[in-house]
Amino acid sequence: MENGKTFEEFNVLARSRGYKDLPLLAAELRSKAPGVKIDEWKLNNLGLQLLFKGKVTEGLNVLSFATILYPNSANAFDSLAEGYLLNNNKDLAFKNFEISLKLDSNNQNAIDRLQQLKKAKR
Repeated sequence: MENGKTFEEFNVLARSRGYKDLPLLAAELRSKAPGVKIDEWKLNNLGLQLLFKGKVTEGLNVLSFATILYPNSANAFDSLAEGYLLNNNKDLAFKNFEISLKLDSNNQNAIDRLQQLKKAKR
């Protein structure tokens, strides 16, 4: 099973399950096609698309799953933080922007967002 097809299958199954329990779903897919990975950029795009379509919980689930699969990705944590900010969860947004910045000290978006959140707390 090729990687693109695996992601399509993942997305179809994830959608049918309301984008819940994504680690379990990924394990099920990997049992069918060992060694196939779900690309970070595809998860990121999917999560952001869901957010912008107003499916915030589903988008956050996908973005959170991306941070599990890619725990060293500043971009994954940055996108998750943006999702939390969109959902007005400033504490979790702050926490994830901090993680993103620790992973990439040059992440200007995280720097700017953390400054904004700190100002808003005053």
